[in-house]
Amino acid sequence: MLGACAMATAVACGSGGNSSNPLQPAAAYPNCTQTMDYWQNDPDAWPVTTVTLGSVDYDQSQLLQILAEPVDDNGLVELVQAETTAKLSIADGADDSVVSPLLTEADALIGTLSPPPVGGDSLPQTTTAALVASINDFNTGAVGPGQCRSNPFHGNCAQSVNYWLENPDAWPVNSLTLGSTKYPKGQLRQILSQDPDDNGLLLLEQLEIAVKLSIAAGADDSDIAGVLEQVDELIDGLVAPPVGTDELTQEQVADLVAALSAFLDGDVGPGACRLDEDAGTDAGSDASTGDGGSSDGGSDAATDSGSDASTGDGGSSDGGSDAATDSGSDASTGDGGSSDGGSDASTENGGNDASSDASSDGGSQNDSGMSF
Repeated sequence: MLGACAMATAVACGSGGNSSNPLQPAAAYPNCTQTMDYWQNDPDAWPVTTVTLGSVDYDQSQLLQILAEPVDDNGLVELVQAETTAKLSIADGADDSVVSPLLTEADALIGTLSPPPVGGDSLPQTTTAALVASINDFNTGAVGPGQCRSNPFHGNCAQSVNYWLENPDAWPVNSLTLGSTKYPKGQLRQILSQDPDDNGLLLLEQLEIAVKLSIAAGADDSDIAGVLEQVDELIDGLVAPPVGTDELTQEQVADLVAALSAFLDGDVGPGACRLDEDAGTDAGSDASTGDGGSSDGGSDAATDSGSDASTGDGGSSDGGSDAATDSGSDASTGDGGSSDGGSDASTENGGNDASSDASSDGGSQNDSGMSF
């Protein structure tokens, strides 16, 4: 993987960064691709200010002109637009392992040629079409780490089974490996939508999918990586319904199910993602105040696993801005009792309610993206 400042011959480091990037906060999307339109419309988000195309260095002003240039049957313009898009995403953190050989081939073909409007060179589209299509597969997420998505709830936190089932456009990858079997997105959604009944394998795979998608979206895996290894070892060679017909008993998976559920609930690991911008809605949280105290304004929710927010007699809770909303935590006070903010919402951790129809994805979803 080549991050910003690591592409010695492809890009040159500049003063840009992704702090103003609304689709790709640094902690939320360390490994995904953006489209040409994104880079063209948001120059402040560029991680570098110079990109090398062929053997020629171009600054940001020149690159923006090239990205805005109509193709007009000029394969060189189309190729450098695709290459610029890919190299900016790589400099921003996207894994380049799939596209790196293609970029090397593109640079060899471009050489010293300079496209309009900066230069006046051209190439036939018949010469560049296949290469352009392959690089754009990387840019659009058909291959490689997948395309960045606009989702405020991604980042260093865990999302539930139900969240991933109901938000297929938010998936940070297009395939996952469960055990030793790699599944495309369509099959993964079929597994998520199936009622586990008494099949421990199906329940375990549903939880594993949610955990691995959360990790791909930015959640810290340090507290769950060992558990995932045990899960993959146990289910190696097994395929759960409706994709397969294998089963495990609930007794065989009980400990692993509990560990994965704890990660998704936020009891261990980085915590569960907030589901509501205006009130704490993580698993079972109550906000309350003490004697004569004012209840939290409810605008922000702290998500620190297992913590309690409390106030003394007659005090106000957290200045009216933050309420504790951790998994299962209560914010309470001294003498005044508690005034439940009404935000008791348990996260979906078992997949039993995952009932959305995954047939629209089908089993033929592009088998690409990050695998675990």
